[in-house]
Amino acid sequence: MSTKIGDVVVVGSLRPLGFHQYTNLGAAVDLTDGGTYEIPEGAHEIRINVTTQNVRWRDFPRVDGVTTPPTATIGMQITAGSDEEYRGRLDWIEFIEEVAGAVLNISFYGL
Repeated sequence: MSTKIGDVVVVGSLRPLGFHQYTNLGAAVDLTDGGTYEIPEGAHEIRINVTTQNVRWRDFPRVDGVTTPPTATIGMQITAGSDEEYRGRLDWIEFIEEVAGAVLNISFYGL
């Protein structure tokens, strides 16, 4: 069985592996939520849902391998009330709210 996700065909079916809600987004936070959450083993894709306020994200590592964090004005914007999918290095992506009060809901998926 294969699943088409955007322009990518994934062999097998995606399984839900976990969910976490992020509410402390005043400073850039990664998917471990400051070390309080463990990314589920085998996760390689996330579904991002943003409520209340817009957030921004970045996943671009510097030469030394450390991620350059987003700011309230720099990074890819996800508007409140929208959903996005992300496939990539889950240990590189970081989020920050544009203004106080953003809520970020993340579902984790793997094969």
